[in-house]
Order: sequence, then C-alpha cells, then structure tokens
Amino acid sequence: MIKVETTVWLNEVKKLNGFSVLKCAHQNRKKDESGQWQTVSKDYIDVIIDDKRAGDFAHILEMQAPFRMELAGNLKVGTFEKRDGTTGVSLTVYPDEIMAIDGQKPATQELYDILNPDSPPF
Repeated sequence: MIKVETTVWLNEVKKLNGFSVLKCAHQNRKKDESGQWQTVSKDYIDVIIDDKRAGDFAHILEMQAPFRMELAGNLKVGTFEKRDGTTGVSLTVYPDEIMAIDGQKPATQELYDILNPDSPPF
C-alpha cells in the first residue's frame, strides 16, 4: 500500500455491517491562461473505518457532513468496470489519522472562498 496525506471534502458517511465508508472528494485545480483557478477534475476517495477502530475516529463519524478534513493513511488503488464498459480507477484509504479542519469562518464564507475562482487551491 501507498502512504498518503491529503485534504478532502467529506460528503457522506455510510454505515455498513462492520465498518463505515466515508465518501470523500478531492478537487484538482490549476490556473488557466488568465490566472484564474479552475477545477479540472475531482478524485473520489472511499475512506474505510472498521467498527473496531470507530472509537478512534468518533469525532469524525459524529460530525455533520459536508466538511473538509485532513487525511493520512494507506492508499489502495483498484479498478472497476464502469457502466459504459470502460475501466475506472478506485481510491480507497485505510486511515491512520483524520482531522477535521477547524473553520474559523462561517460556513457561507468558506463556501464563497471555495467557489471564488481567485482563491488558491486547498
């Protein structure tokens, strides 16, 4: 497995039999010709938390999504067949650490900063 550290948006928590899946997304951004930041793609990441370790991540599992978080752990890359028959890539992280990013700003200001094309990538 590959060690990974990244910042992601937690969009949803799915509690299944014996584990939870944190459905996350990471935006890939770059500056265009005019110097404006543009989202060019998104990576979707499943974070797997076994129920035996749920207590270690209770602070995350109890929070209301969506929110940003820092994630460190082991990355497993896989493939799957898409509906159109092409091959897709799956990213799964088994976390060592997860930390919610404490927003000092109101949620509406943080959303504005994200959507603002002049804001730097996170």
